[in-house]
Amino acid sequence: MNPSILNGVWKDETVFIIGGGPSLIGFDFTPIHERKVIGVNNSYRFGDWVDVCWFGDLKWFHWHQKELRQSFKGIVAHCNTRSDLRALKWAACFARESSRGLSTKPNTVRWNRCSGLSAINLAYHMGASTVFLLGFDMKHNGVQKNWHLDHMEDQSVEKADDRYVRFLSMCKYIKRDAIKLNLKIINGNPDSAIKEFPKMTLNQFLKAEAR
Repeated sequence: MNPSILNGVWKDETVFIIGGGPSLIGFDFTPIHERKVIGVNNSYRFGDWVDVCWFGDLKWFHWHQKELRQSFKGIVAHCNTRSDLRALKWAACFARESSRGLSTKPNTVRWNRCSGLSAINLAYHMGASTVFLLGFDMKHNGVQKNWHLDHMEDQSVEKADDRYVRFLSMCKYIKRDAIKLNLKIINGNPDSAIKEFPKMTLNQFLKAEAR
């Protein structure tokens, strides 16, 4: 699938990106069921109201390939560099840059060391004027590092800390580029470890939007 089909399709829209943080355990997504939504990794499972499933990790794709193909009704998009994944006809493949921040090159995203942060670049290409982040905790809750327990790997929260440090180090570059591109980014978890983006709850954002 040519990634160009996604360019500008959500021009000037608010795009909600759902990450993997444990703050989403029991979260009520009803208010965004009719909005523009990108689900990162397992977040496609929240419902058929998720418009795009975004991923970058090969291992994750192997775990979910069958379910995505058979059950997910939205668009699957990714930035994995493997030739076999790039040849998939049923997924939109974006080029991946290892540099930090947001790429303005057509059909190209900057990896920023994780699928969640690279999804912000996808939202930019799709035309977003505002990106609202959900589940971008960048820390565990002492028990879980994700809202789910589906990753087929070591679930140790202690081993997640080093990853969070790497991910968090990318946020200042995303903020830098978002300012240049007039892209507003809001963090929907007031307790998130990310400091670079203004924070407000989903309800607070929706109330402010309605004024």
